[in-house]
Amino acid sequence: MTTRDFKITLITSISDIQRSYMPWNLMTLVSVCRQEGINADLIDVKTDQGPDHAYKTIFEKLAEDVPDVVGLPCSTVDVTDVRRIATDLKRCYPDIKIVVGGIHATMYPDDFFEEDYGIDYVVTGYGEIPLTRLLKALRSGDDPAIPKIPNLTFKDASGVVTTETANEQYDLALLPKMDFGMLDMNYYIRPMEDLVRGVPITGMTIYTTRGCPFKCSFCVSGGLWEIVKSVQYKTVDYVVDELEYFKKTFHIDGFYIYDDVFILNKKFAMAVCDEIIRRKLNLVWGCQSTVHVVDEEIAEKMAEAGCVQMDFGVESGSQSQLERMNKSWAKQDKTVEAFKICRKNGIRTLANWMFNGPQETEADVNATFEFAKRISANTNVFSFYIPYPGGGDAEPFWKDKKVDVALFENFSRGMSWKQHLETVDNNFRQSQHNMKFVDMYKRIVREFPVRSNFHLKFSLSWLKHFNDLISWVYSPWFWGVLLRSKHKPAYIKWFVKRIKGLLPQMKVSFEDKMDLHLSETLKPTNTPGQTVRIE
Repeated sequence: MTTRDFKITLITSISDIQRSYMPWNLMTLVSVCRQEGINADLIDVKTDQGPDHAYKTIFEKLAEDVPDVVGLPCSTVDVTDVRRIATDLKRCYPDIKIVVGGIHATMYPDDFFEEDYGIDYVVTGYGEIPLTRLLKALRSGDDPAIPKIPNLTFKDASGVVTTETANEQYDLALLPKMDFGMLDMNYYIRPMEDLVRGVPITGMTIYTTRGCPFKCSFCVSGGLWEIVKSVQYKTVDYVVDELEYFKKTFHIDGFYIYDDVFILNKKFAMAVCDEIIRRKLNLVWGCQSTVHVVDEEIAEKMAEAGCVQMDFGVESGSQSQLERMNKSWAKQDKTVEAFKICRKNGIRTLANWMFNGPQETEADVNATFEFAKRISANTNVFSFYIPYPGGGDAEPFWKDKKVDVALFENFSRGMSWKQHLETVDNNFRQSQHNMKFVDMYKRIVREFPVRSNFHLKFSLSWLKHFNDLISWVYSPWFWGVLLRSKHKPAYIKWFVKRIKGLLPQMKVSFEDKMDLHLSETLKPTNTPGQTVRIE
């Protein structure tokens, strides 16, 4: 091919075929490649017909315009798929170059050269700079330049070669506008409970920053931080211009800021809120945060800008357990205060709780249940830790390759709740107690209302938590969304489907319902991170 025709195609993961969040990381890479004069596009397969159908679709789309380079993202659940795709691609197109990136590739790049999978290069860390440099070298035929590019792993005659690690990052303030024509936006713009979690909203996720400095022991972000060591910010105008574009073009009703900690930089968060208010966007939204950065001023400003929910990683009701999770800064009094501030300003709260933490005791588990009742979040999400590479807790499991990667592929492939919990219990237990995780699941749904296993229980405590969970139904802000929305038929369809799903459950006893739910296949999650989630 000529230099003008040189092209890279990025492909979303097969594990994401039903994921309702847009592939922002890959879209960013495409935009930066184009900014650097490199022809780039994206294949984003969405299907409910399973992984094999997605696999076939990927190859059909590639055959329409065979690129010079294919880029494959890889979290741990994707390792087997990536190896398979790369092997078959190289067999079909021997001259094609295959590049792999993502969190698993960053933590364990050698995994892709253990056998001849057809993979040529692994990019570690954030890919914008090393990938574009690699592509320019490949386009020009400048092979001697490749070993000088930081954050690459490849194999030559001498064996596996890893270039120097550099924390140089692409400046998100320079990010060009995204090409949303690459995606089926009808798939992403629909009422879904995974946006402002627990509330059906038509909208989309956005990123305003990238990076998290906290290095919680269970979180994959800690592994990336060791490479990048900084938080990057988009400009305020870029963020709000994008929201304004979404509203005018796709008529969104809301959005979710998927940053690790949106209000880490209070000045930046306040500026984003001020600009949303100034432009009168009239959108509802949610975000992730940590309890120790919430104060009256920022909560009041966020509420004025349309924030209706903050999600917090509370994790445990045991301070000693939080310290073992490397979250000693997350004090219980700050958690209580943050939740109080949110309630005062009309902002819903979501609390993430983590079981199977390091050296977890039965006392830690009981403390978590009690603290969850005390802070009374609108939505509770209970999780069981899984050692995905990146967090410090994962290192003992991955040392000397003791972990079977195939176990992680199974997590994204048709396992039931019971199988999932038993797999974690049998293979990834950190807890010191002897409680079975399936029994802990049963305790969760007995004591807290969860959306994934709805039932009614006539006790004052349970009814209070149930009211907290569904309070959005009678909230003025939600009815304002419905009245303003141009997606009313989609909301009606969502409510009808939800009610039809709930009615049969009302005829089944709680114990039978719990057993039925444990036998159900888990649906794909929007958080391919560390846990089995019960919400």
